Amino acid sequence: MAGYICQFWAPVTIGGRRLLSTSNQPFAVGYLSNEFAMYREYSEKYTYNKDVYNHIGGAFLNRFSCVNQLHWIPSEVDTGLNVSVMLPICLGSSSPSTCIGVLELTADATLAADVVLDVTFNLKKAGLDVFPVQDLIPYKTINGLKLVKDEIDNALKVVCRSHNLALAQVWIACEDKSYVPSSSCMKETRLNNLALAQVLIACQNKRYVPFSSRLKEASKKRLLAFKLTGCVFDVTKHGYTILHTLCDAIPSKLALSTLQDYKTRFVPELRSDLLIGLDGTFLPESRAATICLKSNDTGDFDYAFVFIWTKDLNFPTSLVGVLLTLKECLPRFKFASGDEIVKYVAIYIFLLLVRP
Repeated sequence: MAGYICQFWAPVTIGGRRLLSTSNQPFAVGYLSNEFAMYREYSEKYTYNKDVYNHIGGAFLNRFSCVNQLHWIPSEVDTGLNVSVMLPICLGSSSPSTCIGVLELTADATLAADVVLDVTFNLKKAGLDVFPVQDLIPYKTINGLKLVKDEIDNALKVVCRSHNLALAQVWIACEDKSYVPSSSCMKETRLNNLALAQVLIACQNKRYVPFSSRLKEASKKRLLAFKLTGCVFDVTKHGYTILHTLCDAIPSKLALSTLQDYKTRFVPELRSDLLIGLDGTFLPESRAATICLKSNDTGDFDYAFVFIWTKDLNFPTSLVGVLLTLKECLPRFKFASGDEIVKYVAIYIFLLLVRP
């Protein structure tokens, strides 16, 4: 069985407790079935403390979308679905800092990415949006970050154009903090339920039916990686644009691993779930590499660079060229481990020459 169910979790006050509940809130399903009805009925019975981290409250507290394996529904409610995406919803450009609730998208893993794209598109049409994680970029606390981001933007454009990269991105780490919004969002949630219901109904038009700085010092804290910036070069393959768009809302496990251990990673066969936890058939056959750099202008603040090639390009040779171009465009950058980029390139070329 395949399909999806979307349901909205809104902040409510019950017995003096601030909770998240999906009871009497908008929802939609891919098609009508007893299993989806049981899922919905089961969900309506539960509330979650919105001030405590859990699979629903976490997205509300820290304003980060997240991807979870479906494990909280009992086995007797067999929907055949296996992944849930939690999207914190805001009031669009009019009030992007106010989270009005969490939209839970539960789907078959192969369909989840498509559902997320369709829902986010219709949210914008209704004047709502997924909370923009780019608003969390710590420009005010990290001196020089805005200038460095501008330098990275220019460098990624040059790198993609010079080496035919399909996509290049830079990710940074953010601590998963608990944040309690003002009580005013509860009134705004009631006012926007109609708009959210219209979003879920809009899916019918398609194929759906309505119903830190230093990471080592923060090792004990939960960290997430979100996209600082990026460049899509191969616009002829729409899958790269789709992936880049999804990365605006969903943290990356691959980038986070690179930020945590500083290791260079090579991915000979890239799948979208390796990057953002969502599987899908939209991504062309691709290869990827990640490196962790830092800039002299932002001290110990780390940047995970993700480079993606189409699979028909010469992968190792291309990476050497990318690193040399990066050195030229970003002369004040070096590896987070302390090594200079030129030194790393020399070692890598040597290994290419002597390998059997």
